Amino acid sequence: MDTMSLHQGRFATASGVLIVAGKGGVGKTTVAAALATAAARNGASTLLVEIDGTRQLAKLFDVPDLTYEPIRLDLGDTPAPLWGCKITPDDALADYLEGRGLYRALKRVQGDRVLDALASSTPGVKDLLVLGKIRQIEQAGAYDVVIVDAPASGHALTLVRAAAGVLDSVDSGPIREQAVEVAAMLADPDRCQVVLVTLAEETPVSEVIDTAFALEDEIGVALAPLVVNAVLAQAPGSPSGDHLGVVDDDMATSLTDAVDFARTRGEARDEQLDRLTRLLPLPRVHLPHLDAESFGRAEIGQLADLLAVAADVLTDDGVP
Repeated sequence: MDTMSLHQGRFATASGVLIVAGKGGVGKTTVAAALATAAARNGASTLLVEIDGTRQLAKLFDVPDLTYEPIRLDLGDTPAPLWGCKITPDDALADYLEGRGLYRALKRVQGDRVLDALASSTPGVKDLLVLGKIRQIEQAGAYDVVIVDAPASGHALTLVRAAAGVLDSVDSGPIREQAVEVAAMLADPDRCQVVLVTLAEETPVSEVIDTAFALEDEIGVALAPLVVNAVLAQAPGSPSGDHLGVVDDDMATSLTDAVDFARTRGEARDEQLDRLTRLLPLPRVHLPHLDAESFGRAEIGQLADLLAVAADVLTDDGVP
């Protein structure tokens, strides 16, 4: 893996396409939203794309559900606009076929089963259509950066493998041309990189290591710095006799147990961070655990500020 020196200064302020991926539950969507906010704050016109239909992005920004047509996500408080949209295979197919004057004719023949008919004849075409639309947006140049909130890791790998799969199975025609164009985008680190997100926990770390090598070595997609999300703060020191002497025995026991628990979690965190250092040679950004009942614009803004600082650190110093 040789991505360590690639485009470190582009992190959080990138141009082109950033695909944000990670195991379910690691905060991938939150990181994608924070990256998009950081980019807009840096003056980059930004499009944040949802493709898994979970509606989490709309909740984070407190806006109506995203649609195929972009809507504004910022409140006019960033130097550049932040837009959001949702791309589904059905919408991407309709757009693709209408651009070639074919959709109405096929609709008359296949009805609402146009996509199913195409998908059954060409495995991977649904993911290819979504990536093809993202490539079209990137090439149109209306946005400085396109940030994609990808599905969880397993589907994310399927997504980026789609172009290669179609190239293996289709010899000619417009679908192959689409696959060639998407594959070219994925292979160019100046146009597309993947931001992997993990927690400092054993299972997410194991999965992100496997995913990283699959993306780079098998598929050839460049990796941006790794984001370790929700990193716990250092445990407080053990309470001294002076502290414990002013509380009753039950409270003293509770305080000691709480500190011991925090220290145990901290040791597990540090063990997993050491694994990442040894096994995944990527620049790395740590985002702290935020003590919030729910996430919204304020929390996304906090994380965006930290990502912008991380971009400066990586540019100046390399791996933090």
